[in-house]
Amino acid sequence: MDSIDEVTPIFLLSTARSGSTLLQRILGSYPEIATAAEPWLLIPLVYALRGRGVHAEYEHGTLAAALEDFSAHLPGGQADFDAEVRDFAERLYARSVGPGQRYFLDKTPPYFLIVDELLRIFPDAKFVFLWRNPLAIAASLADWPQRNWGGLYRENLFYGLANLINARRANVHCSHAIRFEDYVSGDVEAWRGLMDYLELPFRSESLSEFTDVELTGRMGDKHGSALYGALSAEPLEKWRTTLANPLRKEAARRYLSWLGAERLAVMGYDGHALSAELEALPVGMDNVAADVRHFARALIREPFHARLRSMTNVGRPSSLRYILGAGRHV
Repeated sequence: MDSIDEVTPIFLLSTARSGSTLLQRILGSYPEIATAAEPWLLIPLVYALRGRGVHAEYEHGTLAAALEDFSAHLPGGQADFDAEVRDFAERLYARSVGPGQRYFLDKTPPYFLIVDELLRIFPDAKFVFLWRNPLAIAASLADWPQRNWGGLYRENLFYGLANLINARRANVHCSHAIRFEDYVSGDVEAWRGLMDYLELPFRSESLSEFTDVELTGRMGDKHGSALYGALSAEPLEKWRTTLANPLRKEAARRYLSWLGAERLAVMGYDGHALSAELEALPVGMDNVAADVRHFARALIREPFHARLRSMTNVGRPSSLRYILGAGRHV
């Protein structure tokens, strides 16, 4: 394989169920961009200096303290450690590209846990924030096979999304944002804005050629990749049916209230308009019994999950507290 001197990372930042796999495949159809399913490469490297959030056979808090002390004695302090993490990752990204490719796109949804560190460690990278109607994300998670009302909901709907919003708000000058609703509808101006940021010409054929892009690896949304062989507006309305029962509608109402108008505006959404759309939904009884069972199971398991959060020193409340309206802003 021919190599090139430098490869610039593109970090596609979003929560789960935001349409990131589809956007990844479209961008991966550009000859200048290499990508792979979900590397998860940088999570352990960043968490090496965090004394919280990890449960391991070794004592992770001690490891983090030891590495912090070691980094402090380097000539440049933590900046030297960051530089080595950056060089290590970029060397691996460079080994993953083909001839003529100058970007490697890393799409790993849990990067919302380390977004601030990524922005610090990779000052020359490209950062693309992908937003989607949060009601649609909640509906998609509710339909997800595991219906995990525990960590999946907390990390994505609450903690993760708040992290991304705060990071985008503080780094507008060095990042770009695009909404799922705009790109999936084929909005040419939205696409041109994204490609201008990536310093690549917009190729309209990429909106159909993405079907030829295969993402190697076990991670990612295989179901969605198989389901949609072309850009489709169908996912834009599906949330209305999914959330149209009293339990889900009330949870969604509390969720919008928790997000608030300011956060939604950063994402490009009108909070009042979303609330009005939610209130206009007809209410049926589909999935109510199943949802009650899932909530009950989550409540029964909550002591175990609370203990796990304590073991990993994660100072965040459960998703149930958020959904029931007791969670604070993060």
